[in-house]
Order: sequence, then structure tokens, then C-alpha cells
Amino acid sequence: VANLAGNETTSEIYDDGCKTGGSAELWTIEAGGHIPLFSNSFAQQVVEWLFVHAKSDWPADYSGVTPPALLGLSYNNIGNFNSADNLIYTCVRTLENGIPTAIGGIEKYDIAMKIISYELGIIQITNSRLFNSDGVRNESNELPDCSGMFELSTNLYTDIIQVGNQVFEVVFELRDSV
Repeated sequence: VANLAGNETTSEIYDDGCKTGGSAELWTIEAGGHIPLFSNSFAQQVVEWLFVHAKSDWPADYSGVTPPALLGLSYNNIGNFNSADNLIYTCVRTLENGIPTAIGGIEKYDIAMKIISYELGIIQITNSRLFNSDGVRNESNELPDCSGMFELSTNLYTDIIQVGNQVFEVVFELRDSV
């Protein structure tokens, strides 16, 4: 915040009680009221500062959510759309001709995907990591599994994704962008 013009803005960082490396920031705008009016130049400075100081962490220990029981799914973990950052977070198992296959010793991945086009159904993978590397259990004290599958022989990604209160079965063909 020190690099933002003016003395009207202060910030305090809290890291006590957060995950390792995590923090929360409280911004105060002096005499700003509940809905401060920013000049265009100040607003641009705030946006630029936020991009430079963006948190690159994942929103949870593993990707996905427990599906509603009334759906009767065989999976205890499905992908979900996070409206806070407009990304889909899910777990994907890699298969070759229907047989579980490891890539570089890894068979299950957490992935984050950005929706490029709702109309055309175009997504872009923005991040990946080893799925549930810490062995975290869900609220039913079960190890979560993966509803997402990526079939290497066809490049088809299939999954079950929750968006708000709705659940969708999706199929995407994954390919490199041009």
C-alpha cells in the first residue's frame, strides 16, 4: 500500500491462524465511508497493486465439493465453479483406454480452469497440482475421490460439476490452443 499515492489508505496484514504462507488483509480508507469514491487514477493504482500482490494459493486443500446426497452419485467429490474467482476447481484421473494411467508417477490431479467462452464451451487450464497431497478427508471422514476423467486416447475430459445449486455432467475435448 505504501506505493499507492496519498495518505488516505492503510492496510494491516493478519497471518495468525492462517494456513502456512496465508494471510488476510484489512484495508482502511480514511474518511471514506462505506462506499468510497475513487478517482480513476487511484482506482487504477489499486487494481495494479492487487494484480502485483495476487494470492496464488488454491481455495481448498483439494479441489471439488461433496455432491448433494439426493443425486445418488457414486463419487464423494465433484468439481465446482467458484464464483469468487470465476474458476472451475476439480480433480481429474488420467486414463488410457479406460485403464488408470499415471503421468510422471501421478494419476490424480487438482486442476483449475477458466471459462474462455460460455457460448462455445471453451475452457483453459490455468493451474494444476497433485490431488489431495496431504490426504485431507471430507466432512464424512472419507478420502475424496475424483469425478473428473481425462482419457488420453481420445483427449476427452468428462466430469460432474456443481455450479451454485445446479449439477452438470460435462464433456470437453482438450487440445492445445493455437
